[in-house]
Amino acid sequence: MIRFVVGEDGVWKVKEFIESHNHELDRPEDQHLLRSCRNISDENISVLKSMIEAGIRIVDAFTYLCDEAGGVENI
Repeated sequence: MIRFVVGEDGVWKVKEFIESHNHELDRPEDQHLLRSCRNISDENISVLKSMIEAGIRIVDAFTYLCDEAGGVENI
């Protein structure tokens, strides 16, 4: 595990490093599941909200949107 800080001078510095806290990196095809990699356009958010308000389950609405966009990476 590594944490950085950016100083007032714009230089990045290591704040914390714990070598024993380590694991494999996520596969590229799973990165969309990471909170830090989630980006969804305002238009898609609006569509999802409308579908949910119409009584469609969140997972079904999201799956539909992914299918229409050609994959989750396009959402």
